[in-house]
Amino acid sequence: MSKNSVADAVTYVFEWESQPNSCLKCASLNRKQWMNQTIDQPTLNDDVLGPIWDLNADRSLMHGGSGTCRCHLWVRVEIDFSKLESYSELQQLTTRLT
Repeated sequence: MSKNSVADAVTYVFEWESQPNSCLKCASLNRKQWMNQTIDQPTLNDDVLGPIWDLNADRSLMHGGSGTCRCHLWVRVEIDFSKLESYSELQQLTTRLT
């Protein structure tokens, strides 16, 4: 198995949650997910709306970044352990022991 970094095994899933009575722009993002971006970026970017969340300050950039947006951004971390060399080695070792 080739050596992969931990970053190769990690996927960040960002999901927007609009609040009841949110504006039309925010409502259009409700339950939308982005998986092609990382937590290390300064902003979460939508293909249509552009930068929508400041990942460093953990706040919405909707409404001009005024702070009036009440929506939430959820971040889920998914790990593909099969892409980690140490996990593969552990699997081989435990297989030999059983």
